[in-house]
Amino acid sequence: MVPMKPIVTVLIASYNSAEYLPGLVAALQAQTLACWQAVIVDDASTNGNPETVVSALREPRVRVLRHEVNRGAGASFIAWGKNLFN
Repeated sequence: MVPMKPIVTVLIASYNSAEYLPGLVAALQAQTLACWQAVIVDDASTNGNPETVVSALREPRVRVLRHEVNRGAGASFIAWGKNLFN
């Protein structure tokens, strides 16, 4: 089966919230629309690595972008927008 191009992108700005990511991904997986993607922008969390959590979930529609220093929630939208064209 050829994966469909996502028609919905869910952007999640995250800071110290790795513990909530499994529930968030489960909620996305429960949706009736299957052609979605999620981008988690981690803002230099100090209490866990979202990449580790996401890779353990084995959900190819979810990816993580990570800031090395805390830049604020607004920077998450900018990082995601730049990533669209790379």
